[in-house]
Formats: sequence, C-alpha cells, structure tokens
Amino acid sequence: MLSFNHRGTLVAALGRLRRARYGSVSTHCQKFLRSAPEGFIAADLGGELIGGGSIVSYGGRFGFMGFFIIRPDHRGRGLGRRLWLHRRDRLIARLRAPPVIGMDGVFAMQGFYAREGFVLSNRDLRFEGVGAAAPADSLVDLASVPFAERHGMREVFGCARMCYGPPPVLPQGEIFGITTFELG
Repeated sequence: MLSFNHRGTLVAALGRLRRARYGSVSTHCQKFLRSAPEGFIAADLGGELIGGGSIVSYGGRFGFMGFFIIRPDHRGRGLGRRLWLHRRDRLIARLRAPPVIGMDGVFAMQGFYAREGFVLSNRDLRFEGVGAAAPADSLVDLASVPFAERHGMREVFGCARMCYGPPPVLPQGEIFGITTFELG
C-alpha cells in the first residue's frame, strides 16, 4: 500500500535517490529543510521509501514544487503520479485562491505536467566549461555567437520552468540573484 508521510529524515534519503542523476544535493536539501520543515513528502510502499518531493508555500501567495524523485525500480507503475498529485493538491490547499505554483520539471515530463494544469514559462539551462584566452586572430562580432558557444561551454542540465495558475507578478527590478532551482 502506498502512503505519504512528512518527515525531515527524507533529506538524506532524497539525497541518495538523486545523487546518481544530479550529483550531491545535500546542501540544497538542508537549506530547504530549514526554510520549510513540513515541506518534504515521502512516498512509502510497504514501509519502504520509494520516492519523495517537496512543496513550499511563500506566505500563502505562491507555492513551489521541487525535489521530485521516484526510485527507478518503481517507475512506470503510476506511483510517481500519485505522489506528484498528492504534493500538488496539498500545496493548493495551503494557498489563497487562485493558487499559483511554480516548478522546474524535466523536459521529458512537460506533457504530464501540462495535463495536470501547468504551463511552460521558460527553459532553465545549466552549462559548464573551462575558460581560455581566445587567439587574437579569432575575433568575431560577439552578437553573432551564442554565449555558451563563445565560451566553449556545454549544457549539462536543463529543466522547464512551469506555472500553475496565473503567472506571479514579480518585481523584476528588484531581483538580483538566483536561488536554487529546487526553491524557485
């Protein structure tokens, strides 16, 4: 029987589940746990942790879903869908109407998220590269070369920023930094 629990010990378990795909996430998990201790939701099947995720409400005005993962040996059976819907519905219950929820989803799951009411806002991409000086004879108009290509970078991760409900009105002139993808 699938059950859902709220527990802080999920931090370590999620870290183990996600490490193979995303690298170490323990710092993100610990920061999230401090900001929303009730926000981790675990999926247990017969007493065994099979997945989890997070939800956070920003004062009832805006919510964010993150850290969603299901163990690979339990995928394709509808268990992840049940966990995902449980998280979404629990977060909606914490928000004022109309509920506004943001999330970063893997590109392959955009269709699923869209069927559940989320609309694509934009794509977030992570790149990596090693800096090097360019030879003087290779000068070009920088506007003609994409940033990543210009710096010899390659995409290492991407996600779809999606929104449920009306897009939040953000003070763009006051935004000066980037938070973790997991906290929006």
